[in-house]
Amino acid sequence: MPEGIQENVQEISKIEKPLYFDYKAELDEFLNEAEKNLIGEDKIKEIENITKEEVAEINSGKEVAYNNRLNKFTIDSTETSIGELVASRHFGAKIKLPTENDKESGALKQLRKKYSTFYRRDSFTSKLNSELAKKLSESESRSDAKREAYDAIHKREVGGSEQEGIVAEKMMMGALEMISIDRPDLRLEIRPSNAFQDVEEKIDFIITTKKKRKNIGIEEKNENEFDEKSFGIQFTTNSSKEEHKKRQIEKAKEMDLDVDDILYIAIDRKVVHTALVDWEKKGKPITGPWGQLNKVIKTKALENIFKDILTEEQIHSVLKGI
Repeated sequence: MPEGIQENVQEISKIEKPLYFDYKAELDEFLNEAEKNLIGEDKIKEIENITKEEVAEINSGKEVAYNNRLNKFTIDSTETSIGELVASRHFGAKIKLPTENDKESGALKQLRKKYSTFYRRDSFTSKLNSELAKKLSESESRSDAKREAYDAIHKREVGGSEQEGIVAEKMMMGALEMISIDRPDLRLEIRPSNAFQDVEEKIDFIITTKKKRKNIGIEEKNENEFDEKSFGIQFTTNSSKEEHKKRQIEKAKEMDLDVDDILYIAIDRKVVHTALVDWEKKGKPITGPWGQLNKVIKTKALENIFKDILTEEQIHSVLKGI
């Protein structure tokens, strides 16, 4: 796991009844058939088994309190949300959930399920991505630049990275995950890209949205009730390379992409650095560096990301909550 971003093995509350995680579905989302074949069935099964053994559910860390009457979560006496708690894992936060009981509230069950699912997904896809990057780097057809890029991804997945560009990407992904979890009505899903998508398609992470179709027949409702669209996000903190990045994106769009479109988003490197320093000075609160950005910067970042994804009304409702 990335050092500095995910500093230690994530620790979550003890779960007496193991939560189900669909490894096959996750595998199908993360890799296409060619990528699965490149890694190999035996290696994929090995990675799955290692992940199952490695995931530690330890009852330690900052304690999360839940007020059933008010339907509110708090940590360190500060109100928080399921989305914020789940997204905190990107920056190594350890949390202790209330002890599970038979009369547990729906909100607590949702938190437990979301946290467990995202943590397992991180562990599984990180190992898959490390192996994929290694295999892609070994290809004789790779240029030196692309081989170096794949090697860098492999090393990052194994040993972590403290580069501020990577930190900024994690910060943005965490913020969007928080919104997607706390606002299920938006029907958003935030996913990491794999090594091929990162290097060849210039995609840092993926946003998938589902919109309800109109005027569909009863026989279509079960399978085709929603139209799904995926957006690859090219995220950078180096705005001086905007034209270069946009040319890369246009070239990538000529390929047979795994997404419907690629969007370019930038946040100034100095802004990220200041937020990271302030966050560390304050003892690394669960909000992460995102919590240290002012509302103007948050608003601009979210407007730029969502302008091609959500309606104006939805964007306005999101911005009201930041």
